[in-house]
Amino acid sequence: MEQEVVIITKKAKGGHGGHHGGAWKVAFADFVTAMMALFIVLWIVGQKPEVKQGIAQYFRDPGVFETTRGTILPEETSVVPGSPEQEKIVVHTREASPQAQEAILRAQQESLRAQQRQMQEVLLGHLEMRLHTMLASLPELTRLKDQVEIVTTEEGLRINLLEKDGSSFFDVGSTRLNPAALVLLRTVAEELRTVPNPVTIEGHTDSRPYAAASTYSNWDLSTDRANSARRAIEKHGVQPERIEQVRGYADKKLRYPATPYDIRNRRVSILIRYDV
Repeated sequence: MEQEVVIITKKAKGGHGGHHGGAWKVAFADFVTAMMALFIVLWIVGQKPEVKQGIAQYFRDPGVFETTRGTILPEETSVVPGSPEQEKIVVHTREASPQAQEAILRAQQESLRAQQRQMQEVLLGHLEMRLHTMLASLPELTRLKDQVEIVTTEEGLRINLLEKDGSSFFDVGSTRLNPAALVLLRTVAEELRTVPNPVTIEGHTDSRPYAAASTYSNWDLSTDRANSARRAIEKHGVQPERIEQVRGYADKKLRYPATPYDIRNRRVSILIRYDV
C-alpha cells in the first residue's frame, strides 16, 4: 500500500533592515544609563567597609539619615545609624548647649543638602546626555541643531531654544509653535518625564517694539510664547504640578546686550531646576 507523501513548503517573508528606524538610538541611551549604574556600583565596591555599610543602611531606611548622620561619602566622617559611635554622638549632642545642638543640626542639614545636590547633578548630567543623543537622532531637527543650547548652570539644567535669521520656533510675530518646534518640545518632554525636578519656562524678546501703536507688547509676546512651550510639554506628559513658573522677560535679559535688536536675543528657555 502506497504512503501519501506530504510536502511542506516554507515561505520566508521578506523584511527590511532596521537601519531606517530610531530604535537603536533609544537602545544606545539605555546603554549609557546602564553604564552609569555600573560605574556607581564599581565606586561603591571600592569604598571602605564602613562606607559600604552606611550606603546599605541608607537604602534600608533613608529617613534615618535625615536626623542622625551627615554623609556617606569617603572624604568625610561616616557614622552608621544604630552603631555605638552614632549612639555616643546622640548622647553628646543631648548634653551640649542649645546653641551647640543647633550648630550640629545645621551642619548635618548642610551636609545632607550637599549630598542631595551631588545626586541631582549626576541625574541632570545624565538627562543632558540623553537629550543630546535623542535630539541628534531626529532628522527633522537637523536644521535646528545649532539653535538648541543645553547648559548646566548653578540653577540647574537649562535648555535654550534660540532664534536666528530665517529660522524661528514660532510663526512670524505669533505665539504659535511651528511643526519642527513641536517635534523638539515633544522630545524634550519625553526626557523630562524621567526626572522629578521642578521646571521653569522663560520667554525673551529683542528690543524691537512688537508693533507700532499696539497694546500688545514684548512683555505679552515673551510670556505667551513661554506659555505655548508649557502647553506643548504638558501635552506630552510633563505633569502640570511640576511647572513651577512661567516667566516673560521681554527684552530685560538680553543675550547680546551690545546689540539689543539682534534677533538672537529672542529665545525660550526651559530650566530643570535643582530641587535642594
